[in-house]
Amino acid sequence: MSLMTGGGDLSNLVPVADAGAHHDGSELYVPAQTPQLGDVVPVRIRVPSGTGVGSVFVRVVRDAEPMFVAAVPDGGNDDESCFTAEIPVHNPITSYRILLDRESAGYSWLNGTGEYFRDIADLHDFRLTTYPPGPEWALGLRDLSGLSRSVCEIRSSH
Repeated sequence: MSLMTGGGDLSNLVPVADAGAHHDGSELYVPAQTPQLGDVVPVRIRVPSGTGVGSVFVRVVRDAEPMFVAAVPDGGNDDESCFTAEIPVHNPITSYRILLDRESAGYSWLNGTGEYFRDIADLHDFRLTTYPPGPEWALGLRDLSGLSRSVCEIRSSH
């Protein structure tokens, strides 16, 4: 497994694809797709075995102040472990990123662009939002891998 570290060249800005730990905005990882203020949303993280990760924490921003929520083990098998953290939705947009603690081997951050063995900015943090989702036609654009028409073609047909 190779992960990006800080360094002098620009290649450290992009994590490699085999970083391992995974979280995304799908219902499998975030069951409450449109939470309300005051809700507590379970957020799941998948960590492959053999990565040395002993603890998982979620760094949440509440009223512009960071706080950490411990994720608890929530199943798994010989190949991977699952962790779940209960995230309070205090603001209309709740930003969070995931801390993977490897104890004496260090830590890494997991955000929307991948996993990093260095401190990272909040630009690509995951987000929970209380705002309603967009129109159905736009929600289909989330999976661009199967998109055969351009966005402009889709827009003009509606």
